Amino acid sequence: MTFSILNIIGSAIQVNIFNVYIGQIRNMHGFKKYINLTCGHFPFFFHSIIFRVLALSFFLVYLDFKAILPIFLILLSNLIIGYLTSSEHKLSKDVRRALRIVKKSHKEIEDHPTLQAKGGGGSKSNTSVWLNSFLGICVPTCFVQDVEPVLLLDLEEKIQQQIFESQKNYQRKVIKYQIQTSVTIILVTLLTVFCLVNFTDYGYNPNRFNNLDFNIYCSVIFTMSITALLFVREIDVYEAFKMNEAP
Repeated sequence: MTFSILNIIGSAIQVNIFNVYIGQIRNMHGFKKYINLTCGHFPFFFHSIIFRVLALSFFLVYLDFKAILPIFLILLSNLIIGYLTSSEHKLSKDVRRALRIVKKSHKEIEDHPTLQAKGGGGSKSNTSVWLNSFLGICVPTCFVQDVEPVLLLDLEEKIQQQIFESQKNYQRKVIKYQIQTSVTIILVTLLTVFCLVNFTDYGYNPNRFNNLDFNIYCSVIFTMSITALLFVREIDVYEAFKMNEAP
């Protein structure tokens, strides 16, 4: 169980941080930036994974195969969020202009084989909506790569920062919507299970929980749901507490 959670956290960091903001660690500055982002996002990823694993496991115990419904709803909401937001996301005119200049400067396609594989390395978002949606069941996820790394390295620092800022804003928006919808679905399902067990003759499968244990578990999941909503404003704790600002 511990290794599974660590593996999910590692995948979340790889998809949401390294592939979006780092790409390659070429110097100590890049390494420090990676460590800063990883440590800042770790509380969010850890809480999100523990919260969802506990909640979905709890639903499986009491709802059996009916627990597929909230899982499907989370997946469906992630897909809707992904397609709606990706259609609105695009780079600024300045960035697109800089990209055209960089692509024109590469006369030999052999020097940049990924351009050929990606059909010219356009600026359209390369977000994998289905990947984000499936991973989003366990932890809110938004992988976005507007520009191929081979092109990004040839852009000016100012343009690179604009691209990273655009990707950050888009990622934050998608993750915020994923948190809101998934927490809402989990809370509604939790309330349904709570009422079925305490106030009806619902025939759930026998388990080791007595009624007190059940109510405590419900309280824990409810508390974690409220805590998850606190990350809607900012998922990086360093940014939330303004610890990255220069004195």
